Amino acid sequence: MKNAIKLFGVIALAAAIGFSFVSCDEENNEEDWLDGTTWENSTPTLISTISFNSPNYTLIRTATGAASGTTENGTYSISGNTVTLTRDNGFVVDAERLGDSLEIGGLIYTKK
Repeated sequence: MKNAIKLFGVIALAAAIGFSFVSCDEENNEEDWLDGTTWENSTPTLISTISFNSPNYTLIRTATGAASGTTENGTYSISGNTVTLTRDNGFVVDAERLGDSLEIGGLIYTKK
């Protein structure tokens, strides 16, 4: 009888461990919340749009009323609510997720 109880306990433990593996994502990709999104900041003189396509980003700054603007490309990584933008020239800028917005260099971007 004791052996049957021990066997039942081992089976229950193995089942619990098995279910915990099945229920967890195999990859915990924090970048999913940015991947495929576009964010915009608009002032009276400048429109800035940043698009994310993991692991890359493109930031376009256009003067209000202008046909084209300047483009900045780079890569990004996420740790919690902090987004690290690394420009192609190596310059690094940290951004912060603030609820439904993104703060980059003091400017607040909203999701389009």
